[in-house]
Amino acid sequence: MAFLVLLGLLAVASAEEMNTALDTDNECFGDEACAFNALQVHGTQSFDEQLIEVDQSAADQFSVYWVNGNPGYNCDQVCATRQLRGQRMACDARAFGLTPDAAGIMKAAQSAGTRCAATWANNGAYGHTFDNVPAICMESKCGVDPHGLCAYSPKNAATCAGSVPKGYGRICPCNVATNSAPAPPAPQQPQYTLPSPGPHPSQYMPPAPAPHQPQYTPPAPAPVKPAGKCITKTDVSCTMKSCSKKMGPTECKYKDGSWIHKRCSCKKGYCLQKDRCVRAN
Repeated sequence: MAFLVLLGLLAVASAEEMNTALDTDNECFGDEACAFNALQVHGTQSFDEQLIEVDQSAADQFSVYWVNGNPGYNCDQVCATRQLRGQRMACDARAFGLTPDAAGIMKAAQSAGTRCAATWANNGAYGHTFDNVPAICMESKCGVDPHGLCAYSPKNAATCAGSVPKGYGRICPCNVATNSAPAPPAPQQPQYTLPSPGPHPSQYMPPAPAPHQPQYTPPAPAPVKPAGKCITKTDVSCTMKSCSKKMGPTECKYKDGSWIHKRCSCKKGYCLQKDRCVRAN
């Protein structure tokens, strides 16, 4: 039976389809046997699969429902095998931006029921198919990449219909198809409330005027007279010569803390004012 199906695929595969397979699979490099295997995968994808009802709580937790697809399947095909509350799901391309880094791809892989053994950021040096990530290597090796390697792309250029390198399975964001989404609720109209009726003119009594209160003015504070301070010590040296008579009644005393240097000071009952010793009031 499998041999007949294989013959049927050969019959419908035209030269144009063979060239397309060679172009899209960047690991074939012109190998017709490899391209033939790619046609077999595309033929398998054309069959409808049984719809799988997704877990509502997981879909609510991550905004979208992440699904780990088999190698060779794009996200349009992967999401078409899922349904939520009886409604078929579709790939939500807006959610590819949720995996711009290692933390994002690991969270998406965990939600899809798989685990990243390591992560790798697409640097654009290994072909355009690595733009269609997140994806995880599901074979023992994907070229030189080990099993369980999760690839992600910071520039978010993935498309739902894009393919990934051989051996990788896409991690797809699925959502309820937009054509089956419920219509948004109508805007709520504000409720009008009638004003309460006022009092009848005959029943209206104007409020009594409030009694006049005398205004209280606090007394102005009395001016504070600064306390005077009598300064007697000057900074005029009298160690080598006597104090000048122009300073008034003075006496020569040792400077505080010194037994050599002396300074002029006003006599008792006199205070220093403008470099002169005058009688204290």
